[in-house]
Amino acid sequence: FEDQARKKERLTKQFKKSLEERDLYLNKKEHASVILANLEHSMITTTG
Repeated sequence: FEDQARKKERLTKQFKKSLEERDLYLNKKEHASVILANLEHSMITTTG
């Protein structure tokens, strides 16, 4: 029984870690798209 509890604890930690990594990835992706949008906007304003 104790072994099962340990397994569950480890899985929970892995799950939390993967969620955190996913959030970091999504934040970076979001950040990149914002930067791209700003770049496109500034390029349009300078050339047009």
